[in-house]
Amino acid sequence: HLAEAIRRLAKTLGTSKTSLHHMIEEVLGATNNYLDRVSALAELPEPNKLQLKKVITPLRAELSRV
Repeated sequence: HLAEAIRRLAKTLGTSKTSLHHMIEEVLGATNNYLDRVSALAELPEPNKLQLKKVITPLRAELSRV
């Protein structure tokens, strides 16, 4: 659902498919090591780390389908 919503928004805003794909690549690149960074946070409780991992993994997968 997210991928389709992003495509619709980009179309509404007049963003080209090429520009959209570049933006998505940038976002995915910037968050590529996010799970490692979350795991390395010593002060963050383990349940919070697990929750963040549950959220980011499917979100990144959905973004990769844009």
